[in-house]
Amino acid sequence: MGIMSTKRRFFPNDAVVTPAIASVFLAFSAVLARADDGDVSPGGEVPSTVGEAAGKDRTEVGEDPRLTPDEIMAAIAKLDSEDFVERENTQTALWKAGAQAESALEEVVKSGSAEARFRASRVLERFRFGIYPDTPKEIVALVQSFRRGGMDERTNAISELARRGMFEIVRRLVETVEDEEQAETLARAAARESEEPARALIAKGDLEGAAKILRMSAVTREAMQNFATFCVLSGTAEHEREVIRNGTMRENEKLELLHWIARVEGDFPEALALAEKIGEPELLRDTKIASGDLIAFAEGAEDLRLRTLKALGFRAAAQRLKGEDDALKETVKEIVKYAAEHPSEAAEIHTALVINGAVDEALEVVRKASPKLAFSHLMEQERFEEAMAIKGMPGPRPPYDAWLGEQVRNFKEGDDTDEGTTAMRSLAEFSGIAAFLYGRGERAYLDKMCGSLAEAAADKSAMTNIYLARYLRGLESREAYLACAERALATGQKLEQVLDIYDENSTLAVRWSTFLQGRRKLDPKEALGLIDTLLSPEGKTTLPPEAESMIAEASEIANKAGPEDAEEAAEWHRTLADSLGLWGQWERSLGHLRAALEIGGDDGILPRRIASILLYQRKWEEAAAAFGKLVEEDDADETNSYLHGLALVRAGKVAEGEAIMRRIDLQMLGDTSRRADIEALLWNQGEVELAERQSRLVLALARPFTYECAKSCNYLALRLRYTTREEEAVVMMERQMLQTLKGGNYLSSLRSPVSSASALLSIKARVKLRQGDPDAAITLAERALAISPGDSALLEYLYPMLVESDRKAAADALFERVYEVSKKGVEMFPNYGQANNNHAWLLARCGQHLDEALFHANKAVEIEPNSSASVDTLAEVYFARGDFKKAAEVSDRAVSLAPSDAQLQEQNVRFHAAAGDGKPSPEASAAPNSPDLPVP
Repeated sequence: MGIMSTKRRFFPNDAVVTPAIASVFLAFSAVLARADDGDVSPGGEVPSTVGEAAGKDRTEVGEDPRLTPDEIMAAIAKLDSEDFVERENTQTALWKAGAQAESALEEVVKSGSAEARFRASRVLERFRFGIYPDTPKEIVALVQSFRRGGMDERTNAISELARRGMFEIVRRLVETVEDEEQAETLARAAARESEEPARALIAKGDLEGAAKILRMSAVTREAMQNFATFCVLSGTAEHEREVIRNGTMRENEKLELLHWIARVEGDFPEALALAEKIGEPELLRDTKIASGDLIAFAEGAEDLRLRTLKALGFRAAAQRLKGEDDALKETVKEIVKYAAEHPSEAAEIHTALVINGAVDEALEVVRKASPKLAFSHLMEQERFEEAMAIKGMPGPRPPYDAWLGEQVRNFKEGDDTDEGTTAMRSLAEFSGIAAFLYGRGERAYLDKMCGSLAEAAADKSAMTNIYLARYLRGLESREAYLACAERALATGQKLEQVLDIYDENSTLAVRWSTFLQGRRKLDPKEALGLIDTLLSPEGKTTLPPEAESMIAEASEIANKAGPEDAEEAAEWHRTLADSLGLWGQWERSLGHLRAALEIGGDDGILPRRIASILLYQRKWEEAAAAFGKLVEEDDADETNSYLHGLALVRAGKVAEGEAIMRRIDLQMLGDTSRRADIEALLWNQGEVELAERQSRLVLALARPFTYECAKSCNYLALRLRYTTREEEAVVMMERQMLQTLKGGNYLSSLRSPVSSASALLSIKARVKLRQGDPDAAITLAERALAISPGDSALLEYLYPMLVESDRKAAADALFERVYEVSKKGVEMFPNYGQANNNHAWLLARCGQHLDEALFHANKAVEIEPNSSASVDTLAEVYFARGDFKKAAEVSDRAVSLAPSDAQLQEQNVRFHAAAGDGKPSPEASAAPNSPDLPVP
């Protein structure tokens, strides 16, 4: 927030120092020695005592320097004495009297003689800067530095005064600065210094002291957010509202603080009303966006008068959201015209058109500008024949021998001096078909394609073969990528360089290469084969014998190492832990991590790795102990402390754990970066209720076009679309798509604008059903199916809701449309695990063809036995068939494969409840109770 005016009050006038703050800032009890401009008093030298200054005998040590009201009035009368020394001493005595003399001096300024007014003003001037008799001399020096210095000296003085807790003095000094920009800079410098003292007081349990500091320093947007967040989360919002309303700060400051409290609480009608009164356009816009006003988001993201792609996209979005159909059509035409002039921006143009409902126009644009993107668009819509036609192929099923021959020739005949570029061009053409065949389970022909490309690299350099090997490894075509890697070795490349094909596991691969070439004396080719076996689990959980042999031999080396080889042994234990983790063998992995830690092999992150694995496995007591130890060693790490509290709650120590979580939540204040870190961790851990709470806080506090805001929106969009909170889901998904349109660092995690657009229409249909408008719902559902006709997820909620709304005929008609496309998919690609899974899910959720559903669910699990999604679908099929016990049993296995998946946990509870076995999943426990932590 900017400065309201050059005379803005930056701190409340009631910002007095409490004993709690005094305990943090010891300087509060010091004694003033020098005053302004090198003088120690308003008039010159300070007499030996205050009594002497007032002409009284008060020289005893410890005598109270305060004056009675009568003594003050007597001194006032001497301010214009004919005796210069008496005037000087009286002025000093009144200053020594401190705040009790202020009102009398102010009256003198109004109506006294010229001399009395001059001297009273001089005393009041010092009071104005917070210089009182008990002000420590170092504080006075800082005030002097501020008044005499330039901007750097002023900033340093303000920061140091704030660090010492002298916020009242800071307020007074900043108010003397007439330059608005400088005043804002100084205010921010002061506000920054309030956070750590406040956090320290929260850690000590002194919430009253923390509130006082945060209230006094609430001068910028960030500081106000800190104060508001603290008020809401500590349960003191109502009390602080009264303090603010009764305080002496300017009206706009009161309104802004009250505004932020309302926003953190999630009371957006109140926040909007206050923002209207404040009258700052940016604050009002941001509040509207935070409240879910999508039109405000679209209109505020760009200058819509411009003819840039972003401006055109957001203009179309605003028109669509307002229902301005005619204007939207004109803007879509303008975007299409823009596309003809800027073919290099085809991908972004495609997104802008799809987001705004112009799916057909988007396809036509990319057909002309980017055949590759058109291919992806058609594949997303499962229009396989049309997609293949773009590539010049006869249909969706292989063989594609003529096309393959052309790609191989292009790759083989590339100029060696330009082979990297040639390889990229060939692979770009190859990649779309290869990914399609990989996904559709056409393993045999895919391997043929990969093998042909590998053979074409026979005359290429070692680096080209390594590049190609890395690419082919992504397609899991083992024979082909090993052929390229071995060829690179044959041309003289060292094994360590070839092992780059393992990307993030290349360091692990190099570690095993030293073992195999050094200890076993294997040649590079043999070593490569064994390393590949160990580092390529491809979804399996049981190691093959040759890999198990390597693990056993390396374990023996690590276990038998003497003290002199402790470092090497620890390194081996870490290597073994990482290798076993690839296969999901977490118990064995934990054993090696603990062994490494025990022999002193801590690389700085071992304890956190151990604790995190325990948490992931839902071993709550062990995880609590592990995180507790981490906190003992470093209690400044908020994440470790929060996870310690969470593990304690899950382990049954609810009060202790919630107290820790509450403290960390308070200490994060309004820092959206810190909250975003905790938020991501909670979502990944499957703690959806706690995660959602953090996401909502981030969205309430962060500026709408920041990365933190985009991430939080994405998390919530994904979560809400699978709940009954459809209206919220629509807002988050719309906002997610608009963030994609924003681009840059705000790019969202949309898998595809096509699938997201159809999913959004499906959820809007659910909203209409809950509003009692089934006809509108059916229209929206038909539009969704026109975009993604084979998307089985579109009907998983809609079908039963339509049946409940007495629209079974319409529900069946929609089902038949999806069923026809889905059935064709599994017939065309019988070995595609995802197609079998999706088909079974559609049938189970709609209660149709349940024998067929069981067949395809089992087929999906057979193809991908370690896919938690496929196993969950099988459980859903059993549930639909009425076999609740079997559903619960299969669901237990799904949860074991992905213990942090919140949706699987919810499914597990549902199945066990239906089975009536009294066994709710321990992994599916509710979020910690936090009645004193309001949920926005």
